[in-house]
Amino acid sequence: MRAAKVSRPTGNRHRQWRGVPPLEASFAFGHVCLPGADPRMNIRLFPIAAAGLLSGALLFAAPAVPEPGVALSIERGGKSDVFVAPNFWLHVAEGETPTPFIAPGPFTATFRGFVSVELRSIHSFQAEVNGSLTLDINGREALRAEGDGAMTEPGGRVRLNKGPNEFVLNYTPAATGEPHVRLFWVARDSHPQPIPQAAITHGPDEALRAAQLRARGRALFIEHRCANCHAVGAGGIAELSLDAPAFTGIGSRRQPAWLAQWLADPRAERSAARMPSMFHGGEAVVKAEAVGAFLATLTDPDLSLVAEPADDASLTAGRELYTELRCDACHGEPGATGTDAERISLAHVPRKFTPGALAGFLRSPNAHFRTIRMPDFALTSEEAGKLAALLKGDGVASAETAPRPELAPLGRELVQTSGCLNCHALKLENRFRTRSAADLASWEQGCLAVSEPAGTGIPHFGFSEEERAALQAFAAEGLESLSRHVDSEYAARQVEKLNCAGCHDGRIDLVPPLELLGGKLRPEYAREIIAGRIANKPRPWIAARMPGFPAYAEGIARGLANLHGFPATSSDEPPVDEGLAEIGYRLVGAEGGFSCISCHGIGPAGMPQVFESAGVNFALTADRLRHDYFVRWMLNPLAVDPSSKMPAFFDEQGRSPLFDVFEGDGLRQIEAMWH
Repeated sequence: MRAAKVSRPTGNRHRQWRGVPPLEASFAFGHVCLPGADPRMNIRLFPIAAAGLLSGALLFAAPAVPEPGVALSIERGGKSDVFVAPNFWLHVAEGETPTPFIAPGPFTATFRGFVSVELRSIHSFQAEVNGSLTLDINGREALRAEGDGAMTEPGGRVRLNKGPNEFVLNYTPAATGEPHVRLFWVARDSHPQPIPQAAITHGPDEALRAAQLRARGRALFIEHRCANCHAVGAGGIAELSLDAPAFTGIGSRRQPAWLAQWLADPRAERSAARMPSMFHGGEAVVKAEAVGAFLATLTDPDLSLVAEPADDASLTAGRELYTELRCDACHGEPGATGTDAERISLAHVPRKFTPGALAGFLRSPNAHFRTIRMPDFALTSEEAGKLAALLKGDGVASAETAPRPELAPLGRELVQTSGCLNCHALKLENRFRTRSAADLASWEQGCLAVSEPAGTGIPHFGFSEEERAALQAFAAEGLESLSRHVDSEYAARQVEKLNCAGCHDGRIDLVPPLELLGGKLRPEYAREIIAGRIANKPRPWIAARMPGFPAYAEGIARGLANLHGFPATSSDEPPVDEGLAEIGYRLVGAEGGFSCISCHGIGPAGMPQVFESAGVNFALTADRLRHDYFVRWMLNPLAVDPSSKMPAFFDEQGRSPLFDVFEGDGLRQIEAMWH
């Protein structure tokens, strides 16, 4: 079997799964080696123009501007929804729904997309499925199967044309058990492998665009905390209670002058701010100053402040830390005053924080804002102080005039009556009332007005025309979705919101691309590492540091597993077979084994020699990795992660050179090493 290139989409290549445009994903360019190919013959992937994708004799034409992922349609009881999935994968917990826009119950699913290869090749297809499926490729049936969740037998061999090939997979879940389907392709004399996500595209149509617009509106409604004012009734998802920076003690953490400026016009301080303008007309500046004056009185004498040295050595160390932590994935250059739509400016930082509060914030970003997007890098006080020194630059404090203290009583009144306390925590009576979401007479005025509603107390979010259209589409036929939490949909949105692809894009050595993680890590381990609760790094020798997002960890870990077609919780592993474990121990050793211990430690035992790249300690394997991923990885590492330094020890048929162990049966040897 020859190695073949897998074609890449060109248009919108970083659009994330699901249907909430514009979303970022980690479809990074890299190497792909098709199943059965010699892992040493992996071939570099490059962007291919749409015209090039359409070249060759094809029975079906791919879309002019293909987008990553596959279009997945869900139908139940006359209602339907369509969104973008990363692959031909689906897993739904029993009694739940694959999309918040359809109520739980029996459904059918149809995947539509294109799989592109640059060389004509022959494959067969099989699937893990609970239920029944049919797979048509270029209009011809390639697989018809039923199952109870286990792997089916492969269908007949199918020729894939050079370029895009149309795939249509129809799936009907079984009457019992959790809906589950995962499609694999199999090269000649090889083992089943997932189809590389790099090869999969879809052509957006009118139905998908309409569904994406509605889903975008739902995301905007949630992220802008609309339900905090416009209640949606009992049974709403937990995400509707997103918090905002607590007012308690804020006067000790924020500069009073900055508070007033922020309240007057949040988007002037940060163009992507979700905070609305609360005050309009001729009295807006005075009202903003008054609220700033009141907030300045809310001090916390017990606030823990951290030293922020401003010497040259600290600035240099802060610069090194800024680079090491990849802060530039989300933020612009410290001290830069220009605007960058892709990054959050840091120009306001010296004016925003009181002395010592910035370093304290960097040490614990979520201390006063539980669902903040800012990651927690578990910085030491010294690291936080040096990073703060860099961000504050010359250390010049705010030169603006602080709010007049005599305006504080008016500010208190405004905080109680303007809706501030619907989002911001403070032990103070909230006297703001408004209509529920269902009772709103119009989704074209009020908060969605094009211009600021002068002379009113209505918040102005400055929504774009597309955002207003999305919210209106959602209001027309989506409000009931706010009672349905779907882990996969949640994870797709949070991955975009938290900019996970900023680091997990496949371009940082030894930082795994995002598209691998849901199928690689056990969801329990993923939850702990996303939450920042893994004290011992799997790869302590690399500078990159995985930060914590504790408020999001559970949902992202569960959702990533579902997006890859796996349950949100791992099944119980069988007990360790001591006999197999003894054989496995010999196989990883240098005497009669693969000499894995040259690069991998085992528990407290270190690595005696590392030729190019150190490996993760074997003692962590069972807690970290899915068993099925471990097997695929051992059979052909480069087919799983093209950037890996891990060598391949098994041939295309899964045979091992160590014939004295299980007669060279690679799968049995891998199972022994797992134990």
